[in-house]
Amino acid sequence: MTKTKEVTVNDLEKKLDRVVSEYVRRKEKGICYTCGNVKPSWKYQEAGHYKGRISMGTRFDERNIHCQCRICNQWMGGNKEVYKVKLVEQYGPGIIEELDRKSSQIKVFDIGELQDLIKEYKMKIKKVKSN
Repeated sequence: MTKTKEVTVNDLEKKLDRVVSEYVRRKEKGICYTCGNVKPSWKYQEAGHYKGRISMGTRFDERNIHCQCRICNQWMGGNKEVYKVKLVEQYGPGIIEELDRKSSQIKVFDIGELQDLIKEYKMKIKKVKSN
């Protein structure tokens, strides 16, 4: 008899990170949000977070996640000043305060929530792929 590995919240958070990242990069067509760098495929870009992924309150908030090139996301620490300007342009003047507030809130996902979000983002990926 083989043992099946029990699914953990941590496993599902990692899986959700992957599907949300793919969705955001596909949706934004691989164009860096902060510098406009375009790669031949969304696969060569990253999903950059304005408020770091450590904060569960904003970790999966699409307004907080945008396609970024490796230079902006990693080497320039997210290119936060440009990111901030772009967020305000796209979502309005209260977005920074809202993301600040959400990022400071404690959010704990349960297995069911994470599974539902994974299904939701897989459907979003299918929709973006078909466009």
